[in-house]
Amino acid sequence: MKMKFFFLFVFAGVLFASCQKEDVTDPQNPNLPKNMNELKANDDFSWKTSKDVTLTITGSHKMTISVKTKKGETVFMGLSVPGTELKTKVSIPTTEKELVVNYGPFSNTYTISSDNKINCVFDLNKF
Repeated sequence: MKMKFFFLFVFAGVLFASCQKEDVTDPQNPNLPKNMNELKANDDFSWKTSKDVTLTITGSHKMTISVKTKKGETVFMGLSVPGTELKTKVSIPTTEKELVVNYGPFSNTYTISSDNKINCVFDLNKF
């Protein structure tokens, strides 16, 4: 039993003694910031990782609506009323370029415009 504690003590000592903080500097580029306070970004740089997208959905029939990312994450669910516009904002990652809008059993993929808007019209009377 004493040998187990001895080896455990020696192993813990070696583990803690081997951990050292290394000074990471790039000799190729010595002007890199050393901490977050020295980091500088352009004035027009946005630190946001999400964006708000305005959805306008019009449908000809009363149906459930779901909006999902390409990965399948649901970002909105609602119910359409014929003849009215359903307008909502959803917050999604800035990396998303398209959203999938499900109108009852029908589904379409829409590209997000440069002004972060998507307009959807589902007119089932035309089928």
